[in-house]
Amino acid sequence: MEMIATFVKKSLSQQVMQHLREIIEAGEMPKGLDFPNSRQLAREYGVSHNVMLKVLRKLHDEELLSLPSKRSGYQINMKALT
Repeated sequence: MEMIATFVKKSLSQQVMQHLREIIEAGEMPKGLDFPNSRQLAREYGVSHNVMLKVLRKLHDEELLSLPSKRSGYQINMKALT
């Protein structure tokens, strides 16, 4: 029997988003506390700042992150995880 594996290629932003989503959903980041800023996360993940901004916006759209004010930065949305 011949087995053919199908691999789905994911963009870099999709890979980073998936990893951050898993960390948030697993409770590995404290709820309600400030999420690391986008520049710091970009450095940690080795991606551009623009890629990280795209990831954070998508996580915000999915309601995993909230943005109480632009000045304070993103926070893990406690309502989405309860």
